[in-house]
Amino acid sequence: MVFGAITGRDPRSLGQSECAGLELPLSTAQAAALQQVAFDELASHGTVKPAPLRPSAPGAPMNCPRWR
Repeated sequence: MVFGAITGRDPRSLGQSECAGLELPLSTAQAAALQQVAFDELASHGTVKPAPLRPSAPGAPMNCPRWR
């Protein structure tokens, strides 16, 4: 929610393997579900618009410095 509210960007554009989800720790499915909930809420208020999504490939490496 905070990401979308501040940037105006679709939270789902972060992808299911983004670093914050790993820090909590969330599964990729949980991260994707929470991003969808955040998008739905922000979109219902006109705060964000859908962005083209790039799904992460299964087993794709994480792009988080702490996890390298």
